[in-house]
Amino acid sequence: MCFYNRISNKNRKLMINSMFRMRFCGLKRACRWSGLGLLVWMLSGVGPAWSQAPDKVSIFVAAEKGDHERAVAWVEGIWMSQLRNRLKDSQQYLGGSSTEELEAIKKAKKNFVEGKKAYEDLSPDKALIKFTKSIQLFESASSNLWDLKPVARSWMYVGISHLLSGKRKKAEQAFNQAVVLDPTIDIRGATKEADKVKVFDEVKKQTGLTAQGVLEIRAKPHAAVFVNGRLVGATPVRLRLRKGKNFVMLRREGYQTWGTVANVTGQTGRFSHNMKPLSARGNWYQTGVLAVQHVGQAKSMNPSVSAFGAISQSRYLLLAKVKFVKGGKQISIRAAAYDVVNKKQLAWGG
Repeated sequence: MCFYNRISNKNRKLMINSMFRMRFCGLKRACRWSGLGLLVWMLSGVGPAWSQAPDKVSIFVAAEKGDHERAVAWVEGIWMSQLRNRLKDSQQYLGGSSTEELEAIKKAKKNFVEGKKAYEDLSPDKALIKFTKSIQLFESASSNLWDLKPVARSWMYVGISHLLSGKRKKAEQAFNQAVVLDPTIDIRGATKEADKVKVFDEVKKQTGLTAQGVLEIRAKPHAAVFVNGRLVGATPVRLRLRKGKNFVMLRREGYQTWGTVANVTGQTGRFSHNMKPLSARGNWYQTGVLAVQHVGQAKSMNPSVSAFGAISQSRYLLLAKVKFVKGGKQISIRAAAYDVVNKKQLAWGG
């Protein structure tokens, strides 16, 4: 996993040292611990404005020993979730292609803007066409879509367009879908007309009370699972989700990201997916595994670590070995950080 980060020398040392106080407990309360929380805060851009140019950092996580691949997937998922604004998509680096889906997202946003203009010009039929097209394009890009708020807004405007045409039932269905994707969405940013606000608020209240459906997800190898843009765990998972269309994404470093729009109903839904290795994964993965074996205190960089720095084209490396402990309720991490340019270890710990 690669991401960009602007950091001063002083803050870089603080970042690295804090990293080794990470502890993942409970698996559903990720990122609450001070070490990881501080690191995420610094890397996600909400901390101080760094003065230096960004340096590329690559992260490689591997199972320490035994069958702990689910722990690897979970830790990768946490990093993807919390640092995605600074991630350089590994698919692009490793030879995968997401160009078509990224282009679909751009077109979807363009259709949304055009639909909003038609809505403001009191052309509900034209607006409905544009918003519907926007939704279709977003759904076609499900494996690259982190932020579901634009999709939810499109559904909300579809609902408003239906109300303008006197189709209340269709409007209620669209509003329900908007709330499923973004429970915080509010119609008042689009209209303050009392009749439309009332319908929306009634649907939003009812959606929160609606019985949930069950979705079971498996993958080979284990992968991080994101639903509607939020990390929910690592496969296999059994989820209770609100009825309606839910965006499901499976991600694993070195594999092609997979996404789908799952229509959750009252019955239990199940699907299993075989993750497809990216074309350049072999050399990248093998070198990374060798590099991770040397995680520990060292005055100089092992040749395998240097080789991984070269193949990942990064200045900084954060390598980690993980495994489940205490019956799978916690994850232990042993990690080391390296400066490839100066060929030295910056920190290590566990």
